[in-house]
Amino acid sequence: MKIVQILETFKPYEWQVSSYAWEFAKNFVSEKYWGVVNLVLFAPEDDDRKWYDLDWYRVIYLPTVKIGSHRFLKFWSKEYWNCINRVKAWNPDTIHTHSRSFLVSMFWLIYSILWNKKWIFFEHSAWRRTVLWWWKSLRRKVYNRGLWKISLIFCNNIIVLNQLSYNYLTKFTTKKLNLIYRWCDIPIAKKVDRNDFVIRMCFISDIVKSSGIGTLFKAYVEIIKTHPNVMLDIIWDGDEKLELERLIVAFGISNWMRVLWKISKDEIWQKYLPTYDIVINPTLDNEELISETTLWWLLAKCLVISTDIWAVREITNMEDLIIVPINDVNAMIGAIEHALWRLEKSWMSYDIVKEKFSWKNALKQYMQVCYP
Repeated sequence: MKIVQILETFKPYEWQVSSYAWEFAKNFVSEKYWGVVNLVLFAPEDDDRKWYDLDWYRVIYLPTVKIGSHRFLKFWSKEYWNCINRVKAWNPDTIHTHSRSFLVSMFWLIYSILWNKKWIFFEHSAWRRTVLWWWKSLRRKVYNRGLWKISLIFCNNIIVLNQLSYNYLTKFTTKKLNLIYRWCDIPIAKKVDRNDFVIRMCFISDIVKSSGIGTLFKAYVEIIKTHPNVMLDIIWDGDEKLELERLIVAFGISNWMRVLWKISKDEIWQKYLPTYDIVINPTLDNEELISETTLWWLLAKCLVISTDIWAVREITNMEDLIIVPINDVNAMIGAIEHALWRLEKSWMSYDIVKEKFSWKNALKQYMQVCYP
């Protein structure tokens, strides 16, 4: 099978849709189903490559022009039509569009009709936009609700990535919905034996207010008063990094809590994750559905504390996933206290997550749905 995935941007593990598309392409080709082209509509400004080849997929950047703060496709350029004709000549069987961009989906609806190709619509979390944003303006209401519904009507297949989206979409379409979980297939190194005298906790996310770093900091300041053997690493970067470093010094906890500079994900998986006992996701962002980072941590056999963000409960009901209310310092303190006494449970969800969110299983389901 030949598949074209239409993306606004493409950089593996940069954000949910891009990460999903990269993983899909890699695993689709590794299972020898055939080839994938990722057609990118808006390339990074600092990347002047229009296309490049890798072992298991191709990425083609369509030419754009920047007007003000927005970028637009150069429909009038010869280069643009050369790219489109290359894709057409490749003769794909299927076009994938992802729900983060409704206008992009409409654009490729036309191509799927003109080329007589199957169009598969992947629903990530666009339905959350139709719920949360519609009142901001009439334009957004028409854009989000109108184009999103058109996508649901005209696509050949709909694939949703969690049960929460599945339940919600039944209100808007009578088409068959196909629930196919995804899993980030990552090379986590073998777990390092735990030090009984030091317990290592970690926060891996952008250091911004919406990540819940403030809630975690307040909770940790209290925890360390009674548990001086608990260390906390903050990994990544963000707007609140300097303020966080200032607070660490002001509270005199530099020997227990440290901020590590932005580290590559490969290094996190291979060097850091295997050393942690507890990983905390205190995010305030209730638009997030199934957090792929929570999957990483459970696969690394860490005990995970997560705020109650939408579909996180779908991951596992085992004791190594502790769920707390959003922005609740006391609940976070209680969860950390509880986690410190159940570290021996940190392996419980490994087999469940590996099976439930297996890319091999997901691709088998995909093939049964789209090419029965």
